[in-house]
Parts: sequence; structure tokens; C-alpha cells
Amino acid sequence: MINKKFLLKVSIFLLLFLMIGFWVNADSNKLILSTQNEPNSLDPHRLDSTMAQKTAAFMYDTLIMTHPETREIVPGLAKSWEISEDGLVATFHLREGVKFHDGKPLTAEDFKYTYERAMNPATRATYVRTLIMDLERIEVVDELTFKLIYREPLVNLLSVLILPETTPINRNSVETQGDEFGTNPVGAGTGPYKFKSWQAAQAINFVRNEYYNWGPEFYENQGPPHIEEIELKIIQDLEVQTMAVLKEEIDIADFTPAKDVAAYEAHPNIDLVGIEMSGIGLYSAFNVSKPPFDDPMVRKAASYAVDRQAIIDVVKLGQAKMVYAPIPPFWFGYNKKVEDYYEYDPEKANKILNEAGWKVGTDGIRQKDGVRLEGDFLVRQREDYINTAQMIQEMFKKVGISLKIQILEWGTLVEGIHTGKHHYTLMGHSRTSSENIMYQYFHSDNVEAWNLVKIADESLDKRIDEARRTIDTEKRREMIEEFMEIVMIEKCLWLPIYNDVEYDPVNKRIQGMIWNPLMWLYPNDARILE
Repeated sequence: MINKKFLLKVSIFLLLFLMIGFWVNADSNKLILSTQNEPNSLDPHRLDSTMAQKTAAFMYDTLIMTHPETREIVPGLAKSWEISEDGLVATFHLREGVKFHDGKPLTAEDFKYTYERAMNPATRATYVRTLIMDLERIEVVDELTFKLIYREPLVNLLSVLILPETTPINRNSVETQGDEFGTNPVGAGTGPYKFKSWQAAQAINFVRNEYYNWGPEFYENQGPPHIEEIELKIIQDLEVQTMAVLKEEIDIADFTPAKDVAAYEAHPNIDLVGIEMSGIGLYSAFNVSKPPFDDPMVRKAASYAVDRQAIIDVVKLGQAKMVYAPIPPFWFGYNKKVEDYYEYDPEKANKILNEAGWKVGTDGIRQKDGVRLEGDFLVRQREDYINTAQMIQEMFKKVGISLKIQILEWGTLVEGIHTGKHHYTLMGHSRTSSENIMYQYFHSDNVEAWNLVKIADESLDKRIDEARRTIDTEKRREMIEEFMEIVMIEKCLWLPIYNDVEYDPVNKRIQGMIWNPLMWLYPNDARILE
């Protein structure tokens, strides 16, 4: 007689065995990534952070791309293009056979819809509108050809069109998902991965686009990716992330604290990929719209009070380079004159403040006309930012400036600095151009966005607009150099601190991944070793 209890045990064992086998097989071709900063949206027109851009790039293609090694512009969805001599008309010829994730063919009409949506105030696509400013209209020539026609030349147009904010969007997806489109963009893109799911504060999942066969020329594999699925885990605590990487629960992490580099290097199954950031790793911005940093003498004194090399040595363990302007040295229009200012000199800082009438009070904090030399210092919740903020706080205190540090998670921080709740803040930037930096960070159009200094200066706006429209290369270079002197020397709006090499830990089971300093990961050629 068959023992029923025995059969039941055997059945449960077999079921568990099959379940374990299923999950192992299912995950064997899944790439596990991690980030501290959860994207705000996957609607290209509402991306508000570098991480949002990086994440969106998995599922969206752009008209043109940058080669990860040479950084040259190469074809993307556009197989070719022409720009008129006056810079007013750009004509793009699309690849044949490209489809959105729901199977709808990509046509020139999709670009017309996308750009008109971006320019519609109801979309609230503030950043995208600034990128494509002065776009008069989009003209569809035929099914695979369209023209961007401008009122004024946009000399850095190609550097704009590499960004995921300008990718074509599937109208069907937008209209079907409605208000949920940003968090559930099913069918929205043409990229190598399709959106699968988003568990808030936990993970975002993508699955391979089986029909993808229009990868850029620098891919060996221009068809569907080898890796079936990507999971981006949201891990706000960097200590937890580090432990997960060391335990091999995470394949690639987006950010590595300097103190963890040695632990990764010692791990037998982890490689470190060093990426020199294409921008400024960390800068500090004064809010010039309200006291006390509306006084340029206070800003200059504060800049002399900061020992940037000490920050690099302590916070980055020496793994960074000091920077001197919003435009890094390897970008067009860099002006070496800015390197002669704001070397650490607390005596000079005190002298400037004394001459400007700021007197030291009984508590060591300066005052003038009843106003204390103090302010709110809004800082993102990340160890290196917090440590830097604490060092700056002490340096400012030594010359009589008081900063109240407020440590905020990313979303709250962005809302605070966009609306000007700060007196002082820290931030970084990357993946753009000199002309875009001028416009995005210092033009009055962006005073409620990434113009964190909150300056609204008509003469400055005029210089920025002229630089963005000047076709003559040498003249534009001179204009950018002059602009840097105004921003850094005359007005002292920023104190850039460092640019660093960002290290991504990579489990050795991942092979063939391409890194691009402008856009993080290109996964098409990557494979997972069994």
C-alpha cells in the first residue's frame, strides 16, 4: 500500500525543486543593477535627474548617438542628416523598419508629435523646451524624413539630440496610459529593452526587445541584446548597496563611495570600471536672489574660505581633480583665467568681509545692518555630499558665516533647490555642452529649474542667447570665455569643487558591457557567463 504521507513529502520536494530550478534559470540571464536615486519618471519630457536619463536610455533610442570611445556623433534612429549653412534647418532621414515596443512603425510623424508635445506648456516639459528653444516648427517631408526649422540658429543642436529627453515617443502609449504614462510607459520606446514593471522605492524592470535590429554602428550586436532582462534596484543606503555588491547580489552599481574602492579591488569576482565624468563632479551654488549671498563680496569671501584640496583629500581620498568653472577644461570655450581665483585663503576671506562691513558678533557669526551672515544649506542624502557639506560648514564658520545643513532625499532636495528654498547647495552635472551649461544653469528661463543660483539678469541672458546662435566657431569661443569670466570672476556665482573618476563595480560574470561617459551603460553586446 502506498504511503500517502510519503507521496505528499515527495510531491512537495519535487515542487520545491522545480520552483528553485525555475527561479535559477529565470535569473541566470538577468542583469541586476543598483542606484541610490530613484528616477522621478520615465516620460522623456519629464526626466529631472541624471539617473532618470540613464534609466530611460535602456528603453528609448535617440536620433543620433555618441561613440563611447571617440565621443563623435554617429547615426542612431537617423541614418543621415543635413544642417543648412545658416543653422536654421536640420533635415533628418530615418532608418527603415524601426518599430515601437507595441509594434507600431516609427515615422516622421512620431517626431512631429514628440516635439510638439514637448513645446506644449501643458506637458510641463520645462527642461526639454529649453533644449529645443527657438524651434519654430517641424515639417514632415515624407514617411521617413522631417525637418526641424528654427527661428534662430541652434549651434549645439547635435549635442541636444543625443539626450533621451529628445527621443521619439509613441503617441499610442501616451494616450493609453494618460496620467500614469511616466510610471507605466508600456510600448513607449524603440530601444533595446521594453518596460516591464516599476515597484516604487524598490525596483524597475525591463525585458529584451526581441525585434530590435537597429543598433548603432559601434555595437557588434546590432540586433536584440543577449541579456534577457534588466532589474534596476533602488537602494538608498550606500552601505547596504556595497554589501550587496560584495555578496554578489548586485552585478553593477551606479556609484562607489571612495572608501569602498579598496574592498571592491580586493574582491576576486569584481572589476572596477573607471569613468571620467563628462562634466563637473561637484560644485556649490549660491542663491543670489536673497540675503546674505545676494552680496557678491560675501560670495567671493566664502569662495576663498573653502579648502577644496582638503575636501578632495578627505572625502574623495585624493581620487578627484580640482575644477575652476562650470565648463570643465576639456570642453569648448574653457577659459584658463578662472584658475587664478579662489585659492584657499581664509585671511583674504576675512579681509573682504571686514571691508564689506560684515562685523563679527559675540557668537563669532558676522552681522551687517541687523542681518546675520547665515543661511540654509540643502544637501542630498549621500555620504560624500554630507561629508563635503560638513567640511564647508566648518570652513565658513571660521570666517564668520553660519550654514544650517538640511539633509534631504533626492526628490525633496530637487523640489527645494528648484523653488529656491536654499541659500547654498551642492550639485554636479554631466553629459551636455558648453552652450547648454550656460543656458541651463544661468539663464532666467531656468530660474525655477537648474538655475540654482536663481539669477535673472537680462545682460547675462543676452550673452547666453547670442552664444547659442552664433555660427562662427571662433567668435562663439570668445563669447563663452568672456561669459566664464563674468560668472566666476565678476559675479562669483559658483564655487566648482572637483571632477572625479567614477568607479562602477562590475561582477566578472558580466562580459562585453560598453560604458559611455555621456550615458552610462550600453548593454547590447553584454553577456552573462553561466
